[in-house]
Amino acid sequence: MNLPDNYFELFGLAPEFGLDQSKLLSQYRTLQKALHPDRFTQADDHQKLISVQNTALVNEAYQTLKADTSRAEYLLFQAGTVVPKDTTIQEPEFLISQMELRESMMDVEGSDSPEDQLDQLREEVEGSSGKIKQEFIGHWEKGCEAELNQAVLCVQKLKFYDKLAIELDHLEEQLFD
Repeated sequence: MNLPDNYFELFGLAPEFGLDQSKLLSQYRTLQKALHPDRFTQADDHQKLISVQNTALVNEAYQTLKADTSRAEYLLFQAGTVVPKDTTIQEPEFLISQMELRESMMDVEGSDSPEDQLDQLREEVEGSSGKIKQEFIGHWEKGCEAELNQAVLCVQKLKFYDKLAIELDHLEEQLFD
């Protein structure tokens, strides 16, 4: 079975930021069931290899599309725009807000109510991330080169918020486990 290289086509979805996650999951499960290597135990070695490759492609596509940031980055990639790795965002306002969030994280452990402070930080990160996602959609939908460059900046900011959310999870584990 030849599968499309485009992840959206693979799952029969329109190439857009907002996805029906239940449809994505349903299509993923259907493809996994059809392509899983266990279904090809009696096949020749070539068919087994294709099954493994197809399963890996489906897994990679699903992981990419299910997360907002990687889906946004993939949309840009499909449009011929690459998000540079390890690029520092030069917006002073954004940098200051990130420093303040990190300082607040460091203060959680010594806080009178670390659980409440963690919840507050999480809400702030999710709220800021949500605003950036809306900005991304606006830039993406306009589609011209200048707008796509702004969409790249949004993805870079989302990556920072994703990393911060992971760090908050780790901090919570350290404090409460």
